[in-house]
Amino acid sequence: MLIMCRVYALVTDLAPSTGSGRYLAVFGTGWGIAATLAPLCGTQLLARTGAIALWSTMAALCLLLAATHLRTTPRPPALHRPSKPTSPGEPDSA
Repeated sequence: MLIMCRVYALVTDLAPSTGSGRYLAVFGTGWGIAATLAPLCGTQLLARTGAIALWSTMAALCLLLAATHLRTTPRPPALHRPSKPTSPGEPDSA
């Protein structure tokens, strides 16, 4: 409960000034769908295939989502390093 206030503030900060309502609506809808479907799908998977299949599936999904997140999320400009270090006398190429 405490972390959700911080997450909603982050979503609002990421949204453009005229689109914060849309961003919050999509974010809230995503959480609502996940909160509804996760217990239903999880219990069905557990009942039909067992605990090993459930945890293996969850681990695979986590790895897939982490890889997708790393590929699709742009890096902040401060984290980019120049490809070639410049010496004090050379002008920057950027």
